[in-house]
Amino acid sequence: MSFSSEQVANWLTLHPEFFNEHSHLLTQLSIPHPHGGHAVSLNERQLIAFREKNRALESKLNELIGFAKENDETSSKIHHFSCELMNQRLLSGVLATVYHALSEHFHVPFMALRLWGVSTDEAHAQEAPEFNAVSHEIRHSIEEMSKPLCGDNPPYHIASWLSEEEEHCSSFALLPLKQHRTFGALLLASNEDKRFYDGMGTLYLERLAELVAHSIKRHTHEQDIVD
Repeated sequence: MSFSSEQVANWLTLHPEFFNEHSHLLTQLSIPHPHGGHAVSLNERQLIAFREKNRALESKLNELIGFAKENDETSSKIHHFSCELMNQRLLSGVLATVYHALSEHFHVPFMALRLWGVSTDEAHAQEAPEFNAVSHEIRHSIEEMSKPLCGDNPPYHIASWLSEEEEHCSSFALLPLKQHRTFGALLLASNEDKRFYDGMGTLYLERLAELVAHSIKRHTHEQDIVD
């Protein structure tokens, strides 16, 4: 009568006392080495398995530590970014801080920002590119967004916001700016294919958008949009 390997494994699982009753087998049985042609004892084979499992766990732990360090660094950058925004007394200062921080601290090479339904008392700021007209269709699409949109193509055909820089971009992130209602958008772009990608986590992008939106809203007034 023969037994399949699965039947033997199930039997040993149901009868763990077997090796207590036949402990001599632990050293007498010869098992093929997983990484070579020679044979090893059952004890040695178990030790090899434990070592491999330990290496896998160590690798996973190092990966988690790496993620934790990266998150700590990002959190620290966002904290300093918040402090810099709080120190600004004019909208122009807020915008300059946004561009500088994203470029120097977050290493985003290309970006553009658009505002609608708000105005500022700073005459020169009101004439800045940030207040260039945005079509009703694009505004409506952005207002429907609940979180940042990332991918390898500029959403809603807004690559023109980046002007001459668009030809160097291969990944994009569009962040709606809202406080009670959406009043603008921040477009980030990179020449790295996987810098922004569909399905990526957007927690920090959402926090960035909230910071920028609150800071801009402090220095602007709501107004009606004329299409």
